[in-house]
Amino acid sequence: MQVHRTVVMASLILFVAACAEPATPPASEPVVEPAPEASAQPVPAPVEAAAPTAAQKYEGKIIKRPAAQGGKEDGWYVVKDGERRWIRDSSWLSQNGFKPEDVIQVTVEEFDSIAENPLPADVVVAPPAQ
Repeated sequence: MQVHRTVVMASLILFVAACAEPATPPASEPVVEPAPEASAQPVPAPVEAAAPTAAQKYEGKIIKRPAAQGGKEDGWYVVKDGERRWIRDSSWLSQNGFKPEDVIQVTVEEFDSIAENPLPADVVVAPPAQ
Protein backbone atom coordinates (compact mmCIF):
# COMPACT_ATOMS: atom_id res chain seq x y z
CA MET A 1 0.00 0.00 0.00
CA GLN A 2 2.93 2.30 0.69
CA VAL A 3 4.18 1.96 -2.91
CA HIS A 4 0.69 2.60 -4.26
CA ARG A 5 0.40 5.79 -2.19
CA THR A 6 3.82 7.01 -3.43
CA VAL A 7 2.86 6.39 -7.06
CA VAL A 8 -0.45 8.24 -6.62
CA MET A 9 1.32 11.21 -4.99
CA ALA A 10 3.98 11.36 -7.73
CA SER A 11 1.28 11.20 -10.43
CA LEU A 12 -0.66 13.95 -8.71
CA ILE A 13 2.43 16.19 -8.50
CA LEU A 14 3.21 15.64 -12.20
CA PHE A 15 -0.43 16.36 -13.13
CA VAL A 16 -0.49 19.64 -11.17
CA ALA A 17 2.85 20.73 -12.66
CA ALA A 18 1.62 20.03 -16.20
CA CYS A 19 -1.61 22.00 -15.68
CA ALA A 20 0.04 25.06 -14.12
CA GLU A 21 0.59 28.21 -16.31
CA PRO A 22 4.13 28.58 -17.64
CA ALA A 23 6.31 31.29 -16.04
CA THR A 24 7.02 32.94 -19.43
CA PRO A 25 4.53 33.25 -22.29
CA PRO A 26 5.17 31.20 -25.41
CA ALA A 27 7.02 32.97 -28.21
CA SER A 28 3.89 33.20 -30.34
CA GLU A 29 2.04 35.36 -27.78
CA PRO A 30 2.91 39.08 -27.62
CA VAL A 31 4.43 40.33 -24.40
CA VAL A 32 2.46 43.28 -23.04
CA GLU A 33 4.54 45.63 -20.93
CA PRO A 34 2.96 48.20 -18.64
CA ALA A 35 2.83 51.74 -20.05
CA PRO A 36 5.44 54.08 -18.60
CA GLU A 37 4.12 56.61 -16.15
CA ALA A 38 3.77 60.16 -17.43
CA SER A 39 6.58 62.33 -16.18
CA ALA A 40 5.70 65.29 -14.05
CA GLN A 41 8.41 67.39 -15.79
CA PRO A 42 7.41 69.10 -19.05
CA VAL A 43 9.50 68.18 -22.06
CA PRO A 44 11.46 71.26 -23.20
CA ALA A 45 10.91 72.43 -26.77
CA PRO A 46 13.89 71.99 -29.08
CA VAL A 47 16.07 75.07 -29.26
CA GLU A 48 16.40 76.49 -32.74
CA ALA A 49 19.72 77.94 -33.76
CA ALA A 50 19.64 81.67 -34.23
CA ALA A 51 19.73 82.81 -37.83
CA PRO A 52 23.12 84.17 -38.81
CA THR A 53 23.46 87.93 -38.99
CA ALA A 54 24.08 89.55 -42.38
CA ALA A 55 27.69 90.16 -41.32
CA GLN A 56 28.14 86.44 -40.58
CA LYS A 57 26.29 85.40 -43.73
CA TYR A 58 28.49 87.53 -46.01
CA GLU A 59 31.81 87.29 -44.13
CA GLY A 60 34.67 87.19 -46.64
CA LYS A 61 32.39 88.11 -49.56
CA ILE A 62 31.97 91.18 -51.76
CA ILE A 63 28.57 92.86 -51.45
CA LYS A 64 26.70 95.79 -52.94
CA ARG A 65 23.30 97.30 -52.26
CA PRO A 66 20.70 98.19 -54.85
CA ALA A 67 21.60 101.42 -56.66
CA ALA A 68 20.46 104.54 -54.84
CA GLN A 69 21.79 108.00 -55.67
CA GLY A 70 25.28 107.17 -56.82
CA GLY A 71 28.43 107.69 -54.83
CA LYS A 72 30.12 105.53 -52.28
CA GLU A 73 26.91 103.85 -51.04
CA ASP A 74 26.40 102.29 -54.50
CA GLY A 75 29.91 100.83 -54.49
CA TRP A 76 31.28 97.43 -53.64
CA TYR A 77 32.23 96.42 -50.10
CA VAL A 78 34.16 93.51 -48.64
CA VAL A 79 32.79 92.08 -45.39
CA LYS A 80 35.64 91.35 -43.03
CA ASP A 81 35.62 90.80 -39.27
CA GLY A 82 31.90 91.57 -39.16
CA GLU A 83 32.26 94.98 -40.86
CA ARG A 84 31.89 96.22 -44.42
CA ARG A 85 34.80 98.09 -45.97
CA TRP A 86 34.45 100.14 -49.14
CA ILE A 87 36.39 99.00 -52.20
CA ARG A 88 37.61 102.21 -53.82
CA ASP A 89 39.11 100.66 -56.96
CA SER A 90 37.91 97.68 -59.00
CA SER A 91 41.53 96.49 -59.35
CA TRP A 92 41.33 95.57 -55.64
CA LEU A 93 39.12 92.62 -56.64
CA SER A 94 41.70 90.92 -58.87
CA GLN A 95 44.54 91.78 -56.49
CA ASN A 96 42.66 89.90 -53.76
CA GLY A 97 41.45 86.91 -55.76
CA PHE A 98 37.93 88.12 -56.62
CA LYS A 99 36.11 88.68 -59.90
CA PRO A 100 33.23 91.09 -60.64
CA GLU A 101 30.95 88.00 -60.86
CA ASP A 102 31.65 87.36 -57.15
CA VAL A 103 29.81 90.54 -56.11
CA ILE A 104 26.53 89.74 -54.30
CA GLN A 105 23.66 92.21 -54.27
CA VAL A 106 22.08 92.31 -50.81
CA THR A 107 18.95 94.05 -49.58
CA VAL A 108 19.16 97.57 -48.20
CA GLU A 109 18.20 96.13 -44.78
CA GLU A 110 21.07 93.61 -44.85
CA PHE A 111 23.50 96.24 -46.11
CA ASP A 112 22.54 98.72 -43.39
CA SER A 113 22.73 96.02 -40.69
CA ILE A 114 26.46 95.46 -41.35
CA ALA A 115 28.56 98.06 -39.52
CA GLU A 116 30.78 100.10 -41.78
CA ASN A 117 34.47 100.34 -41.08
CA PRO A 118 35.43 103.87 -42.15
CA LEU A 119 38.75 102.67 -43.58
CA PRO A 120 38.54 101.55 -47.21
CA ALA A 121 39.46 97.95 -47.98
CA ASP A 122 42.83 98.88 -49.49
CA VAL A 123 44.01 100.71 -46.37
CA VAL A 124 46.11 98.48 -44.15
CA VAL A 125 46.67 99.58 -40.60
CA ALA A 126 49.89 98.44 -38.95
CA PRO A 127 49.46 96.98 -35.47
CA PRO A 128 50.54 99.30 -32.65
CA ALA A 129 54.22 99.10 -31.71
CA GLN A 130 54.91 97.36 -28.46
